[in-house]
Amino acid sequence: MRNLLLQLLILQGKPHPIAAQAPESNMNETVTEWSPALVTEAQQNIREKDLDSCLSVFLSCLQRMNSVLTVDATVIDYMSSLLVFDCAETVARVRCISDAQNVIDIIDLLTNNESFTTRCGPEAARKAAHLASAIFARVPLLQRSLFLNKPDGYLEGNLFPLETVFISKILDHNYVLPVLGIYHDQDQFGYGIVFERIENAAEWLRRSRPNFITRMRVMFEIARIIRYIHSMGIALYAGSIELGCFFLDSNFRVKIKFMGLFTWCVREATICGRTDSVLWPPRTPCTCESNISDFAMLFHRVCFGGHNENFHSRLGEPALQLIERCRDSQSRPTMEDVIKEMETWNLT
Repeated sequence: MRNLLLQLLILQGKPHPIAAQAPESNMNETVTEWSPALVTEAQQNIREKDLDSCLSVFLSCLQRMNSVLTVDATVIDYMSSLLVFDCAETVARVRCISDAQNVIDIIDLLTNNESFTTRCGPEAARKAAHLASAIFARVPLLQRSLFLNKPDGYLEGNLFPLETVFISKILDHNYVLPVLGIYHDQDQFGYGIVFERIENAAEWLRRSRPNFITRMRVMFEIARIIRYIHSMGIALYAGSIELGCFFLDSNFRVKIKFMGLFTWCVREATICGRTDSVLWPPRTPCTCESNISDFAMLFHRVCFGGHNENFHSRLGEPALQLIERCRDSQSRPTMEDVIKEMETWNLT
């Protein structure tokens, strides 16, 4: 049913210009200048600090933009006020699809906007992404900036990749590679991805033959990425936790080429019997638990795969024990637990 609704919404949709720049890492964006007068005016307009008032003022502000959405101090202040409230309660009060679409589109512009994260903090960006997820769970709206060209024919196939791109655009680009959108070219579809100045982790490992500590540091970065993704209520696709899906810069900061789904979507697909080969290859479901098991296998290959001449005895044993626990369905830790243990190893 959700797939049919998504197809209907896309077919009925009309193109609307949205003022947006190509997604970039927070470290590379240009900071928008702030006007204290605008912030004060926005605060004065919200006379009552209740959800209905905040939402009404915010939606009216977006409607006045006439579908050309821009990020300024007023919008950021309104969004910050709205994020104080529970996402589910907020979504329940959004009465029409056009308002929901505007909220989705402005979140698309805000979550990796440096002015927003500087003003409101990274937690606000996380809450905004959760709000987008809650809207998508109720009605499967996509960002109007998602399609880089007309998606003719794509609707006949699997719609899960659309959700993957939707998620990529609202996640923190300090963890995932920025995605411009999805394009259609000669009966094939692909993602427009910003690769920045980074190297594929598999190629890096073959080229540099790093020592044991460096390999452990990279695995710690990968663990941080998976923890963040799980904290957003998202699981990675089965088989996507492979070294070739990760990219790192010269400081060993790692990002992932994201492929995954909301965990509620996986549960919904299971209930509806939609267990196709994209989501569920043999014995490898798309769940947080399977992600942790896949992480353990990658951890073992990278650090104990037989091509490491500089094995570190102090760290080797606790690392192997952690890998075994991640593989064991009875004692499997969460990624939060994995991070806490790895932090005690002093990998710097």
